[in-house]
Amino acid sequence: MVDLWRGILTGYECVLRLACSIQPEHKLKGFHATGPCGTIGATMGIAAMMNYSKEQFKAALSVACTSASGILEMIEGDTQLMPYNSGKAASNAVVSAEVARAGFKYPADALGGKRGFLNCFADNPRLELLTDFGNELYCMTNYFKLYAACGHCHSSIEAALLLREKHLFENTNIERVDIQTYRLALRAHDHNVIDGVNSARMSIPYSAAVALMHGSADIEDFDEKSIQEKELIDLTSKITVRENEELTKLAPAKRIAILTVYSKEGIFSETVTWPKGQPENPLSLDEIKSKYRKYAAMAGLKTDAINHLCDMMREPAIYIKDFMKYWNSPQRRSL
Repeated sequence: MVDLWRGILTGYECVLRLACSIQPEHKLKGFHATGPCGTIGATMGIAAMMNYSKEQFKAALSVACTSASGILEMIEGDTQLMPYNSGKAASNAVVSAEVARAGFKYPADALGGKRGFLNCFADNPRLELLTDFGNELYCMTNYFKLYAACGHCHSSIEAALLLREKHLFENTNIERVDIQTYRLALRAHDHNVIDGVNSARMSIPYSAAVALMHGSADIEDFDEKSIQEKELIDLTSKITVRENEELTKLAPAKRIAILTVYSKEGIFSETVTWPKGQPENPLSLDEIKSKYRKYAAMAGLKTDAINHLCDMMREPAIYIKDFMKYWNSPQRRSL
């Protein structure tokens, strides 16, 4: 169990520090950090869990660096290949870790060399994040996605939900909606034309519109049926997203959105700095369980199994051990 926790902590810490060290240039070049950084982070997690030697760690890192891949074109339009970047990162990590044990020779610096990962994937990497760990754990800054859309959409979604809860206007009386946010959120997320489920999940206008119309932004709000709703698509077309330079200066530490509704009843605005799920505005354990229950049921897990797994969350110290024991048991497989 200690080895497993070491691997989890190492993997998270590596992937987050690496991603932070090369953003936003990494994204601006067209890379999807989940793929390249995920490959390396997951590989380091496996190496830590399996107690690799220093030489095996360096070999695994080298293989991971040359295996890292994933481009943002996979999120464009009516595509289903965005999750492939995540799956491929996991697959590449397993292969990288196994190749490292085979004893192949590796370069001196696959990560920071002249043609290494950092110089290929970013222009000005922040090397201090990779060398000066101090007492800060980056994995403590991780966030949970409460809504079924891209993270860049969450502040706008929450602003829309907060305005809707105040009952200040009728949706049918909305004339237009203006959203101000940071520059990086605009790239591939400001489109009003929705040509598929993935396109909806990547769109700030659609995400805000569905929050205003449905009062939610869950997985069913981004399905084929929802994206065909005429009133919803009409409202999406009324929403514009633009950069606020002051908000850009605060990003990515703060992913702020200012949503303003222009209605026949008046002008109404809401600002969200920390959407639900951010470390500064964390989800409760009950909220995490609620989301898990819903998606586990959608994946086909039976109620008894879901209840049993949720009960284990009350005892974090024994959760992993009991989870693995239960997952491999005849009791679970029979459900």
